[in-house]
Amino acid sequence: MLDVLPPVNVKILTLAISNFGRQVGDGECAELPATAMRASGRSLPSPVWRISFGKEIPWEEGRPGDVITFGDEREGHGHIAVLFRWSKTRANAAILHQNDGGVKKVVLGSLGATESLLAPLGQPFTFLLRP
Repeated sequence: MLDVLPPVNVKILTLAISNFGRQVGDGECAELPATAMRASGRSLPSPVWRISFGKEIPWEEGRPGDVITFGDEREGHGHIAVLFRWSKTRANAAILHQNDGGVKKVVLGSLGATESLLAPLGQPFTFLLRP
């Protein structure tokens, strides 16, 4: 049976894919999911904090278009990405994100590689959020 994604997840994925290789908004990582959510009629504060993106869910319930946070954006450090391809093993999951290493354009990455880079900086995987 085909598993249908929630409409907001589809909007987030569509925006990220259609802007692959380009900057979304100001190029900050949070703007990638936030821009799509605003286009869906969601009201988000500025600056956008982790709690604004949705309800925390277990990794096992992850679906493309869910939002991943690393570290604590409220303390001025952290990262936000969009789940592109879920995998039972987090390290094998694919993400879409921007402002990775200062590159302010949407790129495809590996959740495992991103975790490896951010964890030593005090920015480990923190939450998977359903918009």
